[in-house]
Amino acid sequence: MNDERAERLAAIDPKNLKSLIERMRATSDHSKAAFTLPELLEEQQRREKVGSFPTIETAQKIIELVAASESGVTTYLDIWDAFRPGQPWEAHKSRQEVTNALDRVNAYCIRHGLPLLVTLVVNKHRGKLTDDAKDNIFNYAKERGAAVGEDRDAFLEDQQQRARALTLASLPIDE
Repeated sequence: MNDERAERLAAIDPKNLKSLIERMRATSDHSKAAFTLPELLEEQQRREKVGSFPTIETAQKIIELVAASESGVTTYLDIWDAFRPGQPWEAHKSRQEVTNALDRVNAYCIRHGLPLLVTLVVNKHRGKLTDDAKDNIFNYAKERGAAVGEDRDAFLEDQQQRARALTLASLPIDE
């Protein structure tokens, strides 16, 4: 996106940005839109508070935790404990904090053409992605312009395999 276009996008009032996103999601004809849905969503995320789990460090931590795991996956609690050692898990609050970090990791992966590391973060009790998590990851990627195909499960399986192959050295250091 060129500088002038980026400035126009950044100048959109937060309420109007939210409204534009809602309208884009409600209609399939985006031919007259000044910005694409992925551009609007990225701008909305850019404006959000970063949170206490930095994006690149969270991506790195997922790679480390998965590499150390016998199952080839990690959990929300593992990520929490990595950033908050000794601090107890507080149900909704802790889950929301980790979820926000994973959303930023998702955007980071899509922006840099990386496989989605969040496909390796699973429900502790099930040891795998729930159907809701699968839908959320698939729809998130689709809305942001990633080539997801038609088969959600095939897309996620491919992402998991490719994400397991990532190394710390393969991650770009810019958000």
